[in-house]
Amino acid sequence: MKQEYIKLYSNCMPVKGYKQSFIVDLQRGGASNAIPNSLFEIIDKYPNKTLDKIKKEYNNKYDEIIDDYFQFLLKNEFAFKCSKQELETFPELDLTWKSASIIENAIVDISTLKETTIKKIISELSELRCNALQIRFEKVCSLNDLKKIGLLLENTRILTVEIFIKYSEETTFETLIYLTDKFPRFQRIYIYNSLKNEMSSCSKIIFDKKDINPSKDCGVISSHNFVINIETFTESQCFNTCLNRKISIDSKGYVKNCPSMQNDYGNISNTKLLDIVEKTNFKDYWTVNKDKIDVCQDCEFRHICTDCRAFIRDSKNIYSQPTKCDYNPYIALWKGQKNWISVEQWREENPHWKDKVNI
Repeated sequence: MKQEYIKLYSNCMPVKGYKQSFIVDLQRGGASNAIPNSLFEIIDKYPNKTLDKIKKEYNNKYDEIIDDYFQFLLKNEFAFKCSKQELETFPELDLTWKSASIIENAIVDISTLKETTIKKIISELSELRCNALQIRFEKVCSLNDLKKIGLLLENTRILTVEIFIKYSEETTFETLIYLTDKFPRFQRIYIYNSLKNEMSSCSKIIFDKKDINPSKDCGVISSHNFVINIETFTESQCFNTCLNRKISIDSKGYVKNCPSMQNDYGNISNTKLLDIVEKTNFKDYWTVNKDKIDVCQDCEFRHICTDCRAFIRDSKNIYSQPTKCDYNPYIALWKGQKNWISVEQWREENPHWKDKVNI
């Protein structure tokens, strides 16, 4: 193996953090794994050197450790052996993110369905080439209302729709499955405040006893919410993974970046969505990516984690850390794990922490 090259698979992306690094396996998400920063350094600095030459770079002081590192990469199928000639035939993954949509996804809150308003919203979202739509009914919604929405969606550019409705005697498995069969764009229907928790075999119909609480659920940072795929990883390189090309309309018609944010940019009743997107500072949040956000920029999970700008620690700083994140990248521990302390406490106890930052 000394004269062989060790090449990372192009779908395995190492991300450096303050305390440790992380290999994101974009093809086998669950196989992703934490690695020491010293291994990240080797991968990053010497991608085109043989194992023997890499050892010489460190004056052969760490040969055994380096052997262990590369055995780990090979065993976990993060890397493979190849010759110098073969090395040149494996291109790096292009991390450029592009979209043909002006708006990628939208959230619409509805108190009482006004057909003219929802028709206008759906039509304008289609003009913006919106792919995904989430509709949240604050009150009981009739099946007839859902049928109207299904018909309005026909012949639009909107591909998938998630619907949240409050439980009523009318919302049965049979009637809702009929709707998802009749209107294929209805990807999923959630029924909240239900009498029991239940799910259809195809997972399109979900009954939940809990009420929905958007402000409570919004912005929660957890390893359970990590998204490991090429789309999210590439988008996160330059854009905000929550707000990029997102739009929301609240039950009063006010247009926002996100339902939980306070600022609005006008009302759907007297303003076109395209005008709001193109003529205001609506896009300001789109490029607030994790590499610019305090604390997040030092975290090894930053390119698989969905951001939040609605709930941040310093409301006056657009680059402030999300309030609902309990991970401390400076000690690589989540709240609840032994020896965890908050980022604030850690920084106070380590006043020269910035001297080490080189991510």
